[in-house]
Amino acid sequence: MKPRDVLTWTIALAGSVVILLGVFLVFEDLAYGRFPRLSSAVGFAPHAVEAVFLMLIPATIATVIALLLQSTRGTLQFKAFGIDFKGPSGPITLWSVVFLAVSVALYAFIRL
Repeated sequence: MKPRDVLTWTIALAGSVVILLGVFLVFEDLAYGRFPRLSSAVGFAPHAVEAVFLMLIPATIATVIALLLQSTRGTLQFKAFGIDFKGPSGPITLWSVVFLAVSVALYAFIRL
């Protein structure tokens, strides 16, 4: 394995662990219905902190997935609904679909 690949995977795995820890802490705060850690760290109202983090989570997950798939396969291209996505439209479409899927899942989880 090349040093560049080792560095890429190390950053990807370390970033994933940090993101998962952050997601766990946000979900823990969501379960209790208040955000003491986030509001004290940022200094904003809890609802503003909630909105920011609930948009950062799906954006981060979508970015990591799009970058990992692009770095492991090269250029992304796929067919969906009779449309061929290749070139720059592949990663953009993948990011959008993953972002929407994670956003809908978070919204459904919060509304339980």
